[in-house]
Amino acid sequence: MENNFIISQNDWDTIIAYAQMSYDKWKTEIGGMCVAILDKETKTMVIKDPVIGKQEVSSTLCTLDKGWLADYYMEMAMKHGTDVRFVWWHSHHMMGVQWSGTDTSTMKEGSNGDYSMSLVVNLKGEHTFRVSWWKPMAGHIDTKVKIAGPEFSVTKEME
Repeated sequence: MENNFIISQNDWDTIIAYAQMSYDKWKTEIGGMCVAILDKETKTMVIKDPVIGKQEVSSTLCTLDKGWLADYYMEMAMKHGTDVRFVWWHSHHMMGVQWSGTDTSTMKEGSNGDYSMSLVVNLKGEHTFRVSWWKPMAGHIDTKVKIAGPEFSVTKEME
């Protein structure tokens, strides 16, 4: 299932940089959002454009501001149309990438749709990605995201 979800190396590095900055500056977690757009040709969800917004952070929590989230959802829908999905991401700085009780409660806030996606990272570059579905019955699967680095190949010029 890992190859069903992909993020560019640059976007991945942005998330890790936000996590590192927050830990270095305040010793806290940090969270944000990304968009996920279905690539119909490859049938993969491309996760992109990670951002942070107004939030409260602590060593074990990050709570995104509801007003900022509403503005973000509207802005991304206007930019990408109705086919856009959202991914909530957050850091666990030096801890593992298992979901906490607070994390699963936060995920349930997205249960008004058919499914939602969440990502937790740490400063070692480890991660867990969860797809939660809410209808007709609730469930989830934890998997990994493929981090797509630059593809290199031997060119005629190199030969």
